[in-house]
Amino acid sequence: MRWKKYAPIAAIIISGIICYFNSLHGDFIWDDNFLIKNNPRITHWRFIPEIFSKTIGSKTQSQEMFWRPLQILSYSVDYHLWKYNVTGYHAVNVLLHIAVALCLYWLILIIFNSSLVAGFCAILFTVHPIQTATVSYISARADQLTALFILLSYIIYLKSERTKNIFPYIFMMISFVLALLAKENALVLPLLLLLYHFVFRKKIAVKEFSSLAVLSAIYLIMRLSVLKTTALNPATLGSALDRLPGFFIALATYFRLLILPFNLHAAYGRELFSFADPAAIIGILVSLGLLAYSFIKRKSNPLILFSTGWFFLAILPTSNIYPISFYMAEHFLYVPGIGFFLIAGSFFAYLYTSAKTRNSAVVIIIAVSMVYAFLTIRQNNYWKEPVAFYQRTLQFSPNEPRLYNNLAEEYFKRGDYRSALVHVTKAISIDPRFPGSHCMAAACYYRLGETARAKDLLERFIATDTSYAPAYYMLGSMYSQEGVIQRAIDCFRGSINASKEYADAYYSQAILYRNILQPQAALAILRDAILNCPDDPRLPNLQGLVYQDIAKYEEAIASFKRAITLDKGFGSAYNNLAALYFHRNKYKLAHAFALKAVRAGYKVNPDFLEDLRKQGFGTF
Repeated sequence: MRWKKYAPIAAIIISGIICYFNSLHGDFIWDDNFLIKNNPRITHWRFIPEIFSKTIGSKTQSQEMFWRPLQILSYSVDYHLWKYNVTGYHAVNVLLHIAVALCLYWLILIIFNSSLVAGFCAILFTVHPIQTATVSYISARADQLTALFILLSYIIYLKSERTKNIFPYIFMMISFVLALLAKENALVLPLLLLLYHFVFRKKIAVKEFSSLAVLSAIYLIMRLSVLKTTALNPATLGSALDRLPGFFIALATYFRLLILPFNLHAAYGRELFSFADPAAIIGILVSLGLLAYSFIKRKSNPLILFSTGWFFLAILPTSNIYPISFYMAEHFLYVPGIGFFLIAGSFFAYLYTSAKTRNSAVVIIIAVSMVYAFLTIRQNNYWKEPVAFYQRTLQFSPNEPRLYNNLAEEYFKRGDYRSALVHVTKAISIDPRFPGSHCMAAACYYRLGETARAKDLLERFIATDTSYAPAYYMLGSMYSQEGVIQRAIDCFRGSINASKEYADAYYSQAILYRNILQPQAALAILRDAILNCPDDPRLPNLQGLVYQDIAKYEEAIASFKRAITLDKGFGSAYNNLAALYFHRNKYKLAHAFALKAVRAGYKVNPDFLEDLRKQGFGTF
């Protein structure tokens, strides 16, 4: 009957909305701050070339070296739709999750020709609380995008075997490219396709498979040579053998979380473990047992081998055998977990189709789904509010400096500087070299009126670490406010030496030179600034003011116009142009640019507007 065809699809959509509706009003959390809130690259379409040519951590204070342009581009689209209204970002994540679940349903239906298996698998995937780490956490969107395009590529690959039409082949290639642009984990797709051919003894589609393999090779070459980034974020955490026990401990934890999803959290740390650890032994035994059982059953029940193989192949990129930031994370399970859901879905389908167990099966299926859905809705609250998020996560990872530092930042934003100082001091005690913690502590001291202590802290920090640009910049700003100009200039220069793209340091240094009547020094700084930070409109705007100071009006006009080209809503540049044109008796142009400044929301000097009215221009 027709309703049976569409019932699983409706159930997937409805369950996804129900489970994640309460996530829509969660705040920006964890990496959301540097990827979205403090990421200037998402605020203008002119940054698209940079999105595709630089890592996600560049242009921010993060050290992240991942190259995931599709993820950042999706945030740029979000920004242009709803600015920093977090509900929009969460809504996109929920819709992506539902889309992935629907693609999963489609794929399983193609492979196993069972709407029951496909439906139960996709619904479990949708409602399981382990997915909150990917769906409720905006910064995990890369996993969603990768999963979506991996599944689409897989589906089209299987479909293209049955047709000679060129369009499915093209769509498959595009989908795989998008998966690679979302996250490097997409490289497992050829392995997952080989798994299909091995398990079901299907002949390889040579053209399609070889094309995907070539794309994978091109991607790797590009990552390692052109982009100068490694496939994953490198970390100095011992040898591969040192990290291997952590992989088995992660596997043991993953198996437990998939079956009993309790005590979910966001920070599992960077520890090294021993093979003698009981959890490592459990992970080894369970893994070997699963693999052995799946090979024994490969003929009588190939679904088990396919599911087990899918899990272990898909988990390889995040196994930490090649060093990554954490030995495990819940969002790492988004694609690998499909193997578990497939086995669970097939088990429920078996119970449901058995006449003896059908009634019991209905009760079990409903009960499991409701429990998972309840846990998901509850877990969404974990990702909602930053202070509660960090406090709860610290219960599981009490020695993670980043948690204390981020918690301090949240208290600082709320004006609770003493609480912020307590937590950032804890971060420093755990890791004296943790990026940003000394700046946060100095900012707390400064706001509490202990300026000398703040400066002393930063002076001692930069004496031992010359690579952290924000520390120099903060110290320079303090000296600048005290009128210690040369020391402030030296600090800003140190910030620039640490990071050639630190626009704030160039800007502040140039202002100081302008204020002490050294326009040529200011212009020299600004020329370097515009060369290294070509997308910051403040720099040519300030350059225009300096040119105006030395009566180079044509150069000033060109600089102001360049600032406007970079930012069409830059009211200060419009105002500066208006004032310059008025000074040169070009009142019509002055009025035109003053009007644009007003429309851009800039507070134009009322006396200047009155002067324009006296010249016959009274509309603003």
